[in-house]
Amino acid sequence: MEHLTMRHLPLLILIISSASTQAQFGPQHFVFESDVKYPNRIWCDDLNGDGHQDVLAMDINGLYWWDNDGNGAFGDRKYVVNQFLSSNNLTTTDVDGDGDRDLIGQSGWWANDGSGNFSFVNNINPYLILAMVGDVDGDGDIDLVGRTGVLNGTVITFFGTIINDGNGNFSNGVQFSTNAPSAINCTQADFDGDGDLDLVIGGDANNNGFYPNLGGGTYGAQQLITGLSGTPEVHAGDADGNGTQDLFVFGGSPSARWFANDGNALFAVADTILGVWPAIDMDNDGDLDLSRGTGTSCDAKWYRNDGDGLAWSDQDVESFSGYNLVGTRYAYADFNEDGHPDMAICHGLGMIAWYPNNGDGTFALRERVGGVLSGGGGLSVADLDGDGDNDAVCASFYGDMLTAYLNNGNGTFGPQIVLAEHLDRINATAATDLNGDGLPELLTNKAQAAVFWNNGNGNFTASTLPNDGVALLAADLDGDFDPDLIASGKWYRNEGAGSFTEITEPLFAITGSAPAHAVDLNGDGIVDVLCRGSSINALINDGSGGFTVINSPATVSPNHSDAADMDLDGDIDLVALFGTSIWCYYNDGTGSFSEAQLTQPELGVPRHIIAHDVNGDGYPDALWARSNGYDHKTFANLNNGDGTIGAAFIIDPTAESTASLVFADMNGDVVPDLVAARFHSITWQENHFFDAFRLRGNVFKDFNNNAIEDGFDQPLAYLPMRTNPTGYLSWTNSIGGFDLPVDSGITYQMWPQLASQYVVTTTPDTAVVQANANEPIVDSLIFGVGPLIDDDIEAVSFTRTLLRCNTAGSFYIDVRNAGSSILYDIDISLALDADLTFVQAWPAPDSVVGNVVYWQLDSLAWWGLQHYRIDVVVGPVGSSGLATLDVLFGSTGELITETDGLETVTCAYDPNDKLVLPIGSGVHHAVPIDQDRLDYTIRFQNTGTDTAFNVLLIDRLSPHLDLTSMEVLGTSHPLSHIFIEDDRELNFRYDNILLPDSGTNMSGSNGYVRFRIRPLPNAPNLTEILNTAEIYFDYNPPVITNTTLNTLVDCEAFTATATDLGAGLLEASAGESYQWYESGIPIDGATQRELVAGASGFYSVEVTNEYACELLSEEVQIVISDVKETTGVRMAIMPNPMTNDARVIFSTPLASTAYVELIDINGKALRTIQCGLRREVLLQRDGLSSGLYILRVQDGKGSFATQRIVID
Repeated sequence: MEHLTMRHLPLLILIISSASTQAQFGPQHFVFESDVKYPNRIWCDDLNGDGHQDVLAMDINGLYWWDNDGNGAFGDRKYVVNQFLSSNNLTTTDVDGDGDRDLIGQSGWWANDGSGNFSFVNNINPYLILAMVGDVDGDGDIDLVGRTGVLNGTVITFFGTIINDGNGNFSNGVQFSTNAPSAINCTQADFDGDGDLDLVIGGDANNNGFYPNLGGGTYGAQQLITGLSGTPEVHAGDADGNGTQDLFVFGGSPSARWFANDGNALFAVADTILGVWPAIDMDNDGDLDLSRGTGTSCDAKWYRNDGDGLAWSDQDVESFSGYNLVGTRYAYADFNEDGHPDMAICHGLGMIAWYPNNGDGTFALRERVGGVLSGGGGLSVADLDGDGDNDAVCASFYGDMLTAYLNNGNGTFGPQIVLAEHLDRINATAATDLNGDGLPELLTNKAQAAVFWNNGNGNFTASTLPNDGVALLAADLDGDFDPDLIASGKWYRNEGAGSFTEITEPLFAITGSAPAHAVDLNGDGIVDVLCRGSSINALINDGSGGFTVINSPATVSPNHSDAADMDLDGDIDLVALFGTSIWCYYNDGTGSFSEAQLTQPELGVPRHIIAHDVNGDGYPDALWARSNGYDHKTFANLNNGDGTIGAAFIIDPTAESTASLVFADMNGDVVPDLVAARFHSITWQENHFFDAFRLRGNVFKDFNNNAIEDGFDQPLAYLPMRTNPTGYLSWTNSIGGFDLPVDSGITYQMWPQLASQYVVTTTPDTAVVQANANEPIVDSLIFGVGPLIDDDIEAVSFTRTLLRCNTAGSFYIDVRNAGSSILYDIDISLALDADLTFVQAWPAPDSVVGNVVYWQLDSLAWWGLQHYRIDVVVGPVGSSGLATLDVLFGSTGELITETDGLETVTCAYDPNDKLVLPIGSGVHHAVPIDQDRLDYTIRFQNTGTDTAFNVLLIDRLSPHLDLTSMEVLGTSHPLSHIFIEDDRELNFRYDNILLPDSGTNMSGSNGYVRFRIRPLPNAPNLTEILNTAEIYFDYNPPVITNTTLNTLVDCEAFTATATDLGAGLLEASAGESYQWYESGIPIDGATQRELVAGASGFYSVEVTNEYACELLSEEVQIVISDVKETTGVRMAIMPNPMTNDARVIFSTPLASTAYVELIDINGKALRTIQCGLRREVLLQRDGLSSGLYILRVQDGKGSFATQRIVID
């Protein structure tokens, strides 16, 4: 078995040291990162002055805000302060009296410019601890209560009021104490009913108490409140509805309570409570309700005041049932402006959201604030929008969302797209094409949205499965060429058109195991089902959806697993995590497994495991994740080549509770990277196992000749890039990018190789660059190209898939402008034979009339290419399968016509093959020695059982071909890399092709590339040019195509001769076919090697040899003096005289009744030879005496030719 090795990647060679293996994966690139991670505080305010309540929240990285549009829809996250601040030491208020809301706390304040942009203004005090914000001196501006001073040991020199001069300048006011802890807090209300705002201080046993406002910013002495002890948090509010401000105390001893106020600031404990601040009338019943602390579960609740503050009850809003020490925080505001206070929450599970209040204290479903992931998992990677790059899909377990992220093509991603919400505890997704349209659908573990149908451009529609089932495995179980769905105890037969039928299968629900993988377990080409659990059960498929079970005992019950051929013996094994040890279950080729523990466990909880070839040596490696408390890591173990694995090395030391891993190329460099769904983020790490020194950039068509790549310009695809010194040969890919490996420390000149009609418009036209250790990848090389002269060169390529009876197939058209002027008014028509049924085309045709498909192309820019795919259904055996293409270029009048297909359809089928044009003549496929180009097509089809993510074509080019002349003529899918290695291997790479399997989409499973290349000049005569391609689907062993042959033939090196054998018999030199001439005029029917001359004259012969050379001999003069034939049939005898035998040759084949008689001189017939329908018979001596004889030809009606023969 041949394995994929590092040479199959473009100079992806790296010396790997065992001491630094983890460095072979780069740092995290974020597909998505939650707006907040572990938010610990939330509140509401109007930060941009638009009259709507916005949301603020903070975590350890900063304070953020989200703009409310007035309907409860929030914009993108904005920073207030992007640094760590104490969450309890910040608030928003109008500090400087300008009417907008500023930020104050920590050590100073930040001014708001009115639009929600903040800048630091004033450092109030380095040791400021803010206890409260409010007007403490009655002058109408915002003052503070807090501590300031100079640290002297552990003593703070001032605690009291801090007075604002109205412009945001602060100075110490009334001092309450010379010492206060960081937990100090304060609340302000008219507790004694005298019309001014008093203070109650909490958080410090020495300062706790009531401080009456005496007016003018002065306060009376501390009045102790019985029961207010320890370090409580205090808040004012009317708990019993009597119009006085009571006191809520949280965190005190013995528990949270509220203190009833008699109206004169005399407080008494009224009731023990379970609620937390803030408080608001949630249910519109006129009394004050509380929020509800839910501890580490992070649930959302409120605490209803059932009357007079003496009866309270829990009211559930949403249960998260998670675990985080931060817990849930609350804020309230009327976000949708319907007159009811809505609830906003944040909690340590990374959630920030709000719930619309229905007006009675019940709440509608959660609404989003900003972008969060909150328990990412169930990651899938696929091309969701059909643009050729890998996008991501991820479930949000606590966010109850299915989210998508579209790749920009370079590993950066657009914003989070929420495909569906309110999918409680969704944690699994799978991407697969269910309807054969080439776009992946999404499967989830939520019954109300089990299947998301892809509508194109990344849009989806949710639907259900029969009986509200769910299924995450897709494979063709019944052999009808579409993917079915597999679930526990059942499977869903795909009926097409989005319809499924539930099929009960008890074997899918064997106690202790569940379906985990759909793979071919016994090598019969049919997808089986592998169930994992307390035993390993191989459910062997009979091809129609019937199953038998092979049970293999298992010592442990794996938590996570992946299927791969770990020992490269040609069958699929199971690699699994049990705890944090890796186990392998080796398949014996029949579906029976034997287990082996590959690594020893370490502390922690298993998260996920996948098996992929990380380093390109052809062996699947293990990549896995585990968590141990707050320690989260991902690891890799490289395969030793025998199914065992080496020691683990760390890929990501801060893996943030990774729940799902995928191995896929995210940045378009062909090399698969590691993608991880983490708790708050989705990341990918570049795989550097294949890094090399490289020159990268792009080439563009500079339509406006301004030497700048702007919106007017387009990528220039398939352009050869050249270097001096010469290294690998590279071409731009389908989007104009190039990626050329080079040697380190060598200075290269680099330029695009152009035809004479074009010129480089950018400066310089030749780059001088060097890749070295300081800059291993030079990726800023940009070249613009424009026309130098106008030149019309029209070109068309017409290609097809293999056409098989009663099966879907495709024709492909590539209309190219190979010139340097714009071509206009291009009419394209494709006439299909009546036995071909048109299905669809991309792009859609302008019209279809009968079996003729029409397009009209307004214009085609220079170096432009327009690709068309036409899907058909082929007729039965013996039907016709031809299609005729006409392309009329209106601006030049050029009409190009091509025909392709099958004159007679058969059912023979080999979908992966190699074609060459011209085919050449004869068994040697001879072409002229000066053949300008050879036109090659590699056709491929994914006949496997799952989508092929990447396809690699390797074409081993003959040493007799000019590598620099290679030119791409067309391709079915965008090419990501085109290059020729030192060993003359031409590589075509289709990265993220997502080629569906033939069972899912017969037409869509096909692909091709077509290119042409020149033979080297001055090749010797009879040079053979052989060509074979290898087709790699992902990391599977290659499919080897047929070998094409062309022989370069110099016909001038050959000659033809006509030899007079006597008796009027002429013989031509050896060849494949003959044409005889008399005096330069062709002789009708004289197409055999020998000619029996009928009369004297000058004879020559044209010999077509085995290499299709047509060679004319010199003339030979023949004099006939002894021929006595009686009819038009002439006879010659060679040799004459004869010794042992002689050939008797006739000018034409004789009739079926004809025979030859040998007659002696006495007229006696000695021998008769039947010669019907033959042109030659053999006369053998067989005891005949020497002498003269007569040969006479008879046909039963008499003789018609005679001639003498002498036997020596």
